[in-house]
Parts: sequence; structure tokens; C-alpha cells
Amino acid sequence: PASLPPVSPAPPSEVPSAPTAPPDVETPASSAENNREITEQDIEEARTLVETRRAAAMAALEEQADLTEEQSKALTDIFDKMNAQLQDSADDLVEHSLQQGKIERRDMLAFGADVLDAAVVAEDSIHTVLPSQQIEGLDPELYNPLNFVGGDTVSSLARLRNMEVPEFK
Repeated sequence: PASLPPVSPAPPSEVPSAPTAPPDVETPASSAENNREITEQDIEEARTLVETRRAAAMAALEEQADLTEEQSKALTDIFDKMNAQLQDSADDLVEHSLQQGKIERRDMLAFGADVLDAAVVAEDSIHTVLPSQQIEGLDPELYNPLNFVGGDTVSSLARLRNMEVPEFK
């Protein structure tokens, strides 16, 4: 193969500076909505939204992948197991943060790692249930494990709603 010519970096005066946020997006500091107290109704609405999304995702997957009853049950078991792991991680984060009186950045990072780990395990398990010829041609978003997160995790994390969240800089 032909080699490409080396690319020299642009002089510093020609490198555009990155904007801090797109102009049409409110940052947390500028949003009055973010300063509003989160109510039990807000939490219940978020939980309902997540559960509705999960049900719609499963219905779409069943229809578009033409799942057998056995595959549907196996996938439900995979997503239930993932949600149990997420629930445990959320409960650990909540309990530790409530004991400490604040949410630690490291604890948030660990929770994020737990979420990714559970999603990767679920994704791998999905591929053991659905053969490659069945997955071929499907939009990967149809079987994205994060579309199957349950509302219990939302309810758990909502217990932290009055705590200050550390900034990531």
C-alpha cells in the first residue's frame, strides 16, 4: 500500500479553540431548571419513562429480530441480571454517599465502571442467545443493553437528589 505523506500540526495560532458548550445548550450553571427541587412526582415520572422505554425496546427487539419464546425469555433473564447488578451498584453508591454526607467523585466513577461492566456482560450474553445471522441487519441500538435499564435504579439514585454532585474538570 502507498504511504501517506506526513501531516504537520497546524501552528498554534491556526488551531481553533474549542467552545465550552454548544451555543444552543444550557450549561448546568446557567439553567434555572437545574436549581429546582426534584419532587417525588419527578422521580416517579423518570421511573415510568425508563420502564416504558424498556418495554418498548423489548417489544421492538422481539418484533424486528423475530425472537422465539425461548430467546425472549433468555434475553429477559439477561436484562434482569444486568438490572440486579445495576441496582446493587446504585444501592452501594447511595449508602456510601449518605454515610459520607456527600457524593465522592471516585464513587461516581466506580459506579460508572459498574454500569459499563454490566452492559458489556449483557451485550456478550445477548450474542450467545442470538446467532449472528439473526443479528445481521439489525440496528445495534435494538439490542443495546442500556435500553433495558429498569426503573428501580432510577428510584435508588434519586435518594441522592439533595446532595451536591462533584464537578468533573
